[in-house]
Amino acid sequence: MRIHVSASGPWNGNGEKALPFNTIIGAVRASSEGDEILVSPGVYREDADAINHIRPLGVKIISVVPDGAVITGARRIMGWESFWGDVWKVKVAKSLFQREDPYSVTEGATRMHAGSLYWGGNALPEVDTLDLCMRAAEKTADSAPSEIRLPCWYTEEDGDSNILYANLCGFDPNAEEIEIDTCINAAVFDEEKEEPSDDIPGDEPEGTRRIQADITLTGCDNVSFPFEGSLFQVQDIFIRGNMAWLKDLKSSRLVELDCEYGIYRAYNDWAVRSLQALDASSDINMEGLAQTIGTLLCILSRSMSHDPEDAASSITKRVNATMEPKGITMRLTPRYLKFIQDKKFITLEDVIYRVNRAPMEIVSEEVTSADTEGPDII
Repeated sequence: MRIHVSASGPWNGNGEKALPFNTIIGAVRASSEGDEILVSPGVYREDADAINHIRPLGVKIISVVPDGAVITGARRIMGWESFWGDVWKVKVAKSLFQREDPYSVTEGATRMHAGSLYWGGNALPEVDTLDLCMRAAEKTADSAPSEIRLPCWYTEEDGDSNILYANLCGFDPNAEEIEIDTCINAAVFDEEKEEPSDDIPGDEPEGTRRIQADITLTGCDNVSFPFEGSLFQVQDIFIRGNMAWLKDLKSSRLVELDCEYGIYRAYNDWAVRSLQALDASSDINMEGLAQTIGTLLCILSRSMSHDPEDAASSITKRVNATMEPKGITMRLTPRYLKFIQDKKFITLEDVIYRVNRAPMEIVSEEVTSADTEGPDII
C-alpha cells in the first residue's frame, strides 16, 4: 500500500493521495510491512530517531522529489538560565545533533543558521548579534504602552557546545514549549526518489499536485515580479495556514510557497479546491499581503535586481502602517514572512480573517492548471 504525506496536508489526513498525512510519523504509525510512504516536498519538524524506532520492518519512506523533503528534527530544550532582563541562555552540546551541527555559522553575507528556535511550533526570528537580542527586550521611558516587542534568538559557538540566547519578551522558556532542530535531513529516506504511478484508471495524471486551500485571494493581477527568468503576473493566491499558492495569469504555472520556512516549488499540473474567495483589490490590507507574498517569492528565487533587505524593509513599513493599528505586526525578511499579535505568532490565514471586513464568497468549483479563468463562486 502507498501512503502519502504532505507538510501542507490537512489535520485529518488518512494517507490517500487526495488526503495525505501532514507528518511522516503519522504515516509510519498507520503503515505495515511492505508499505511505501511517499513524502512530498516540504519541511518536517519531526524526530528522526522516533520515526526509525517505530517504522515497521520493510516499510520504505521515499522523498518523491530529490532533496525536496527536509527533516529538521524537534527536541524540547530545558535548563534555561536568566542572562539579562528578558533574555535567557542555555548551553547545548554539539553531540546532541544527529548529523552536522545546524547551529554552526553559515557562509555568506548573512549570519544565519540552518537550525532554528521554535516556540509553540513556530520558528522565532534570528538576530545576528547578542546586542540585538538584548535590545529587543528593552522598553525605554518613551516607548509606547502598546509597543509590541518581537521575540527572537541568537547563538554563538563555545567549543564543543552552542550557547543559545532567547528573548521571549517576559516569558520563561522553561515553562514554554521551546524546541530546537536536532538534525537536518537525518537518515530516514530510502534511496528511491521518484513517485511510482498508481495505475488506477481515472486517477489524476502522475505529477498532478492536489491542494486544499481555505481562502482564494482574487483580483491580484496588479502584483507582478521577475521570477526565474520571466515576469510572473499573479492572478489568484490560494491560502491555508502559512502556505500560499500563486497562480500565474499568463501560464498554467502554480508556485507553492511556505511563507514560514521560505521554501517554494513550481507546478505545471495542479488542481486546487478552496472554501472561500475574497477580492484583494477591494481592501488595502489584502493588497498589501498579496504584494508581500510576491516580494518574498521574488527574493527567494534570487530574481530581485535590488537589495532584498531594503525591499523587505520597505514593504514591511508600508504594510505595518495599516496592520499595526489592528494589533498585528508583520515581519518580512529575505528568508520568511511572519505575523505577531499579542506577543504570539499567528498564521497568514489568521491575519486575513482578523483584518478583512468584506464578505467572502463561497467557492463552488475546483480550479486546475487547464483553467484560464478565476474560481466560480456562488
